[in-house]
Amino acid sequence: RRGVHAWVADEQARLLPNDARVAIVEYMQIRFQSWENAGKKHPDVTNPLHPCLFRAKENICRAFFEEFVIGKQGMLGTPDRVEKMLSLIPDQGARERVGDRLNTNAFLAASPADKWRRIEKELLKEKLRATVDYIIFHYTYPRLDVNVSKDMGHLLKAPFCVHPKTGRVCVPFNAAEADSFSPGRDAPTIGLLIAELDPAAKPEDDEKPSEPVGAETGKLHRAVEVLKSFVGQIEQEIRSKKQQENLSVIDQAAAVEFLHA
Repeated sequence: RRGVHAWVADEQARLLPNDARVAIVEYMQIRFQSWENAGKKHPDVTNPLHPCLFRAKENICRAFFEEFVIGKQGMLGTPDRVEKMLSLIPDQGARERVGDRLNTNAFLAASPADKWRRIEKELLKEKLRATVDYIIFHYTYPRLDVNVSKDMGHLLKAPFCVHPKTGRVCVPFNAAEADSFSPGRDAPTIGLLIAELDPAAKPEDDEKPSEPVGAETGKLHRAVEVLKSFVGQIEQEIRSKKQQENLSVIDQAAAVEFLHA
C-alpha cells in the first residue's frame, strides 16, 4: 500500500474547523465499490457529472486512463481483465448484453485502445454514460482518506518516519514532481540508510569501505532540500505578514498624530 499525505500550509486552510474540512473532502470524494461488491450502483458518479469530477476527468483522468491504464498497464490485455472491467457495470442485463456483443474474435484481436473504444460505444448504446465515467475513475481517481483530512486532532505523517512493515522512510517531495516520484527508488529503506552511513557494516563485492555520507550527499539529500524549501517559504510568508501588520500599525499611529496636530 502506498499513500500520499498532502501538506497544506495555507494559513486559512490550516485554521478551518472540522465541519468545513469534512465539506471539502466530501466535495471531492468518490465512494468506490470493492471488487467483491462490483456491479452495484455508483451514486457519486452521475450523468451529467458533478463539475468537480468533470474537470478531473477532462483535465487528468481520461488521458491517464487511455495512455497508462489501457496502454501501459494492459487492463484489457486478457479476457479475464476485460471481464473484470465489465463487472463494474451496475445493470446485470446490460452487463450480459455488452459481454455477448464483445465476445468476438475481432474484439479479442483488437488493440487495447480499440477495445476500450468498443466498450465505451457499447455502454453508450445502453445509455450508461455514468458507467463509462465510473470505470475511468475507478482506475484513476485517488482514494481519499477522509479521517486524515477532516479531524484537526488526527496524527500528521511526519517526514522521515519509518514504515513499520516496509521499512521505507517517509520522504517529502514537491507536488509538481509527483509524476517523476517513484516510492521504490526515492523512498529508501532504513537498511539502505544504515549501510550508506556506515559502509563498513556491509561492504559490497569486496570493495574497500568508502567514507560515510551525510544528509548533504546521501539518499535523503533531495528530500531534506524539499523540506527546507517548504519551511523556508512558510517562514518568509510569516515574516511578510508581520511586516505588513507593523506597517499598518505605523500608518495608524501616523494618522492619529496627524489628526491631533
